[in-house]
Amino acid sequence: MIGLLLLAGGIPLGLLHRASLFGSALQTVPFELMFAALLLFSLLVGDRPAVLAWTAPLRFFGYLSYGLYLYHELVFNFGDDVLRSLGFFKSWSTWDWVWRFVVEGALGVLVAYLSRRYFEEFFLGMKGKLTPSAATVKADMRMELVAESPE
Repeated sequence: MIGLLLLAGGIPLGLLHRASLFGSALQTVPFELMFAALLLFSLLVGDRPAVLAWTAPLRFFGYLSYGLYLYHELVFNFGDDVLRSLGFFKSWSTWDWVWRFVVEGALGVLVAYLSRRYFEEFFLGMKGKLTPSAATVKADMRMELVAESPE
């Protein structure tokens, strides 16, 4: 409800247009509003199988988010170079932009998935081996307190 009120209050200030100072600073795009509404709706409904099905794409991209953040620029630059060398994007029509986004976006998701599956998971698996768990730290602190306490 608060988000809708903020949106309604921001529209007269130019929130949805990048031509205004307010809109260019916040750059709200419809996809952000759609994902936020989907997330809030799923929180209201709860942990039902239908909600898990609706949020599967969000959870998948959450799983890949760090890799997408790291690799999207490299993939898009590489993809642009390859597609230009093949003769695409001479006119930069709307369909060229759609084609670019679909091809390079899919390639970016693939690279991020492969990175997460075969590279990041290895290091995430080492996290428990390299750092002590909270239970181990608490147990060590208790042992130190017992050893220091006078009897």
